[in-house]
Amino acid sequence: MKKILFIVLLFHTFISATSITHEELSASIKTGLDTHIKGHFKDSVKSIYETNEYKTLWAGANGAQQFSELLDALGDPLLNYKYKQFNQDNIINLSFEIDNGSFSGASLTDALAKLDILITQSYLKLIYFIQIGDVDWGLVKRKLKSLKVSQDIHADWEIKPRSMPSATDILASITDSNIYNYLLSLIPQEGQYRSLILLLEKYQNMPKFSKIGYGKILKPHRIDSRIRDIKKLLKFTGDFPKSASTGTGYGSDLSKAIRSFKKRLNLSKGDYIDNKVINYLNTTKDEYVKKILTNLDRLKLYPKHFSPNHVQVNIPEFKLRYYQGGKLNFQSDIIVGRIDRPTPLFSDKIKYMVLNPTWTITDN
Repeated sequence: MKKILFIVLLFHTFISATSITHEELSASIKTGLDTHIKGHFKDSVKSIYETNEYKTLWAGANGAQQFSELLDALGDPLLNYKYKQFNQDNIINLSFEIDNGSFSGASLTDALAKLDILITQSYLKLIYFIQIGDVDWGLVKRKLKSLKVSQDIHADWEIKPRSMPSATDILASITDSNIYNYLLSLIPQEGQYRSLILLLEKYQNMPKFSKIGYGKILKPHRIDSRIRDIKKLLKFTGDFPKSASTGTGYGSDLSKAIRSFKKRLNLSKGDYIDNKVINYLNTTKDEYVKKILTNLDRLKLYPKHFSPNHVQVNIPEFKLRYYQGGKLNFQSDIIVGRIDRPTPLFSDKIKYMVLNPTWTITDN
């Protein structure tokens, strides 16, 4: 942490203590953009510096505050829940090389310019992660296109990811020292997103539970040594009351808890505990975390906000929900496609609705 805090004041120290001018630094940034940045962020970084006339973005009167906000954001699980590096090691290493006198003259100017560019790229990577996610959609499109050449398969990607904010908006967030609030404004579906972040933290801190053994079906009024472990696990998931007994008897509290657990996982109704239920109860911490991360990534494909009146179809859950004024008004079970004829994923406005349509069951 001390190393990171040191970097915040780095530009002030070196630019003030040397004869390097801001004009020399800008010239070095302009020439260094092609050598210091690689990958699909290169054009975005160049665009931001072009918009800013190649001036430094992290030096000057507000530099320390801006970089401090960026560091806070990089360490905040709300914004960087996978704790990705986003250049942090490179920034720290280069900073200490500069501090240790590894550069002088023109090479020092180039090193300071490189540091400014690396910090900007780090910021853009974090924005991309919040706004779009981990997927390289350009690579996905190229892969799909190559299928036509290699296997004569025509494939289209139906989901359209959100685009990056404009260079003007990103630049304004830096120059206005509004980095943290700007990043928060990019969060998709904020209510669901924040709930998933809290859930992720809960399951990352999940205690190690004993594996529940398979065996005979458990029903109310039964006594079984496995019931104690089932109750402990269901207390953690929130289905079983924290104040209730964790004995080996199957009572009404456990009956309600099992019904709640099965409803959440879309399992068959009832309060019996068969081996299928046991299998779900034995879901590991890593499996839960992976599912939550997948759902967080999936939120980035949604619009930032839904209309107050909208319909959601959850295909894996076989559920349709209608929201009116932002509140759930109606829900229903639905029929969806199968693997060879999947229901397409899309988002669009409802223009009309057909009630009681003619429907003929196909031969196959």
